[in-house]
Amino acid sequence: MLTRIFFTLGLTLLATTAQAQDTAISVHVSADGGAGVELTTQLTDNFNARFSYHQTNFRYTDPSDLVKYVNPITHPAGPMRSNSYYDHHFKQKIGSVTVDWYTDPESQFHYSFGLSHNDLQDNIVGHEALWGGGYDIGNAVYTATQVGKLQGVIRSNRFAPYLGCGWGNPVLKRKQWGFIADAGLIFQGKPDITLTANSTVLPADLEEEKSRLFGPSVAPLNLLLSVGVSYQW
Repeated sequence: MLTRIFFTLGLTLLATTAQAQDTAISVHVSADGGAGVELTTQLTDNFNARFSYHQTNFRYTDPSDLVKYVNPITHPAGPMRSNSYYDHHFKQKIGSVTVDWYTDPESQFHYSFGLSHNDLQDNIVGHEALWGGGYDIGNAVYTATQVGKLQGVIRSNRFAPYLGCGWGNPVLKRKQWGFIADAGLIFQGKPDITLTANSTVLPADLEEEKSRLFGPSVAPLNLLLSVGVSYQW
């Protein structure tokens, strides 16, 4: 809800500048299957302002234990290190204000920096191990009866700085349609995890499992890669 309010306020601000300066609308898709829309307006010859909304929603299941051992899973919150595996329902809504800097007013390449409202939530449900059954939680192996339902939620910091670079200048003079591409990092902090199971599972083991999910050295970054098209009026 807050992300949509954030986006609506940005649209209002950009609408007030649209009559005085060139403005463009863009749509994009991202490497994680998400999509978004943004408005761009020119601040100076070298600087543009963008207000964007991006949304991602998908489900997936962690691969088998052997695959995880050979190639640890990369989650948007970092590489997962747990010995267990989970079903995921990942949802993310990002509203952001970004400034693009073009070292040359006629250039397509830009550096970007901004602030994002990052509403990231991943609902997870654990599964028994494929080999031998049971749940490897903390320092013990529990049966399905003892665990009941292993489930939790992964979240990140709501407000996060953004730093990146890209190609395309939607408000370049004498240009109506254009191609855009961006690559950047959201500094979203270490994920916050809640995890629950039956009361027979020791709280200390649940805490250990939470720490295993991403490990103590996880980089608090979320990589965003997107491409799209722009239209200037």
